[in-house]
Amino acid sequence: MKKVLLVCLALLALAAGASAQNETDSVRISGKLILDFDELGNPEPFSGAELLILGNIDGNDYLLATATANQYGEFTFTMPKGKYEVGLWRYQAYKDYVLVLEVPSRRKVDAQTNVYLGEWTPVIESHFQYYPAGEMQKMKINGVKVTVR
Repeated sequence: MKKVLLVCLALLALAAGASAQNETDSVRISGKLILDFDELGNPEPFSGAELLILGNIDGNDYLLATATANQYGEFTFTMPKGKYEVGLWRYQAYKDYVLVLEVPSRRKVDAQTNVYLGEWTPVIESHFQYYPAGEMQKMKINGVKVTVR
């Protein structure tokens, strides 16, 4: 019993000496993605966009975190203070389109305080439409009803 108490006391002493990352050491990097390409009638939030954040450690770039834009195209990373590159993966899916983004789609950030990147409209290099659930084509003509048997 004494050994258990001694071990618990030793763990408490170690825990008291350990310090977690202070809240003031972290910063928020956020922004909003807007999607605009020919098939869209108007620009709209780029919901579901996959983002990444790169950081330099010992002279090498490493992928540190990923995020997905919400339904409003907004994204947030919580990172330690430092210099980063926020970017988008080159290939993205949006509704029933595959988008190929211009490379590089990145922004450099010196995050010593919270950073808001504002609205960001990535450049679409190319895109093509795909049809989920095996649909071969979209048959839609105003005033015409199509039935397939």
